[in-house]
Amino acid sequence: MCLSKLLFILFYGKKFELESKYLTIEEYTGDMFPTTVSIHFVWSAILFLCFYAVYRKYQENQISMLRNFYMFFLVWSTGFFGLLSAMLAVGYLQDSSMILTLGYVIPHFFAFISVGYLWRVQSSINFPKYEKLFYAFVAYGLVITIYGLSELPEVVVEDGSLVLGPESTFSMLIPLGMAISAVLIAGSSFYSAYRTSGEARKKLSLIGTGTVFALVLSAFFKNMGYSVTGEITNVVWVSLFVIVVYWSEFKSRIIDKLKGE
Repeated sequence: MCLSKLLFILFYGKKFELESKYLTIEEYTGDMFPTTVSIHFVWSAILFLCFYAVYRKYQENQISMLRNFYMFFLVWSTGFFGLLSAMLAVGYLQDSSMILTLGYVIPHFFAFISVGYLWRVQSSINFPKYEKLFYAFVAYGLVITIYGLSELPEVVVEDGSLVLGPESTFSMLIPLGMAISAVLIAGSSFYSAYRTSGEARKKLSLIGTGTVFALVLSAFFKNMGYSVTGEITNVVWVSLFVIVVYWSEFKSRIIDKLKGE
């Protein structure tokens, strides 16, 4: 079994059954607005607030790490979650399977741009000469998006939730790319943490841990049917990244107080 097939099963296992028959848009008669879309709207708003918070911090201290962090939150909020939820909502309300499909394919291009900025976050700390690998993430996102537009994987509605229809190569390329990205970003973060010390080590460790939660565990739990656990992992990685940005405030208000007690 190839790696991409294995990753697809791990990420989409409980949402994909070759022999099952999913409801099409025309066949779906319920009134329930897809919960997936509603949740994505909420996360889009939350991450936009994170963007604004990091942007304000950047205005105080204009360093590369903070600039890349606020771009990560901005693109993930608007380009991925925002565009994804908006297009899927329109597709659902218009009973358009084509808009649903496009709403699934196109936002993933922006997802990999956002991941590229996350690479820049950690590389700006210890590997600034490798920041240009950002364009490798963009290229991967562009390639799979073009492929997805040519393949047009089916996105269908089942019990108020948007799920994948029959298996497609595009659907395998997403978790494959995210897994590779997590290995590169988290691996280099943990390696840098091992080679350094002090507060830089703690920040890099948090970035590495947050990356694993963001790019691997969140999608894994959700697509295995553990939606609540998946949302908890989202809360974890967002919190870890915000702690990195506001490290001095977190340290003075939380860590130092705990040491004083």
